[in-house]
Amino acid sequence: MGQTGDNRAARKVPSGRFAMAVSISVVLLLLILAVVFLRNGGLKASHALVCVLLGFFLASTSVAPTIYDGINATTRIVGGVKP
Repeated sequence: MGQTGDNRAARKVPSGRFAMAVSISVVLLLLILAVVFLRNGGLKASHALVCVLLGFFLASTSVAPTIYDGINATTRIVGGVKP
């Protein structure tokens, strides 16, 4: 096989339900943090807009798979911790 430049097939992606639950959880956590920061004056709307745009641009770069893998590794570690 030739190199296609798309390494998503080479990565092991967790089952669809787990990935979706983690994605929704992370989005909700970040949304709650953004609202708290906005209400406390620690994050201005312009700063939030810059953060959102940065996220969209990062998602289209070659760094996106590394970020995705790091978040997945962190969730596996946290999920494996038994209180």
